[in-house]
Amino acid sequence: MQSKYVLLAAALMTAGCSQALPSRPIDAAPAFSFRLLNQNQTLAQAMPMLAGCGEQLPGNTRLCPLKDTTVAGVQARVTSVLFDAAGFRELHVAWRTKDYDIVVAELTRAYGIPCSQATTSERDSYETLTNITTQWCFTGGSMTLVKYADDFTATRLNYVANLAQPALVATIPKMPETL
Repeated sequence: MQSKYVLLAAALMTAGCSQALPSRPIDAAPAFSFRLLNQNQTLAQAMPMLAGCGEQLPGNTRLCPLKDTTVAGVQARVTSVLFDAAGFRELHVAWRTKDYDIVVAELTRAYGIPCSQATTSERDSYETLTNITTQWCFTGGSMTLVKYADDFTATRLNYVANLAQPALVATIPKMPETL
């Protein structure tokens, strides 16, 4: 499931905004903003909203959790923000799957109609589920929400700036096994 999720996210990041039918022209898409995070914002500028940062990672990157883990009106289980030498590059948030409807409604209220949405059938141990992958497009990147991520245990949001280093999504921690 994890590899399917990474492949689907990669496909949407490379094709989603350029081939989808957006609610507005791509050149009119807004710049991404989340709380006080804006594209190219430096780590030092963002520190007041972060709960500290880990050691420097390859590629001069730092991964930092958010102080306030209530995101889209729901308590998130995992949050992380990735910075590189140029500034803010990625935002990753995971919630319990049961919170999906609240999260997608709040994100749509905040960011408008998504530029892309796809559904797939996913089979867990007991049933076939309809997975929904929703994407919002911005001038500097895209944000993807996947209903069933992490082996069906989480709803996961990833914002990736166009300038972000590829394949960093795989380094983000999975949801804890016990919820």
